Amino acid sequence: MFFCLAQIFVVSLCFNFVRIFQIILTEKAINEALLPMLYAAIFILYLFISNSIGQNMTDHNNYVFATAYRVEWYIAPLHIQKIIFFLLIKGAKNFHLNLGGLFIPSLECFTTLVKASVSYFTVILSTQ
Repeated sequence: MFFCLAQIFVVSLCFNFVRIFQIILTEKAINEALLPMLYAAIFILYLFISNSIGQNMTDHNNYVFATAYRVEWYIAPLHIQKIIFFLLIKGAKNFHLNLGGLFIPSLECFTTLVKASVSYFTVILSTQ
């Protein structure tokens, strides 16, 4: 569901950029551009927050791995040593929250989505 929303937001953000540019270019009242600017800001904020949550989850997993790696395991009882070993084995692989096998929410993905939207915006402007 989030992957579909991200696609819709990228396309909507692109068309809002086109509308803002057209209003500014034709020197119409700036009040007309406020609504598309508001929509664009909301889309960007939504994309940022949702991708930031995924980035926080990834960072938290990396923090747990680093903490388990630094612990003094040789002092702990044997059953705790096994748990620490399990955490180290699981944490050795890179963790990414994967949505539908297509989308990994992270700040890098957020920038990719915004760059794609701006790229579509420039393509639409060049065809006019």
